[in-house]
Amino acid sequence: MKQKREHPELSASEYAIAQDVIDLATHRVQDGASLIYVRALSAGKSGGHVLVVKATRTGKALWVTSVRRLSRQQAEREAEIARLLKKGK
Repeated sequence: MKQKREHPELSASEYAIAQDVIDLATHRVQDGASLIYVRALSAGKSGGHVLVVKATRTGKALWVTSVRRLSRQQAEREAEIARLLKKGK
């Protein structure tokens, strides 16, 4: 319930893809208390998704804080992934 209260902008379909993005992430970045998961798909498909989650101290629970689609047409996709990866360094 807290998740829905804190982030009503996230749809049920975005929550449905969240586990796939985590399980099949092509990049994972630690950014402070957040983990950024990027799932970049092949060029023939949609561009992929960026999922940002926060974890409890024990790591047993995650909260989705952001989900964003990366469209295939988005010319900056590679630059966006590189920028996100730099945040973790």
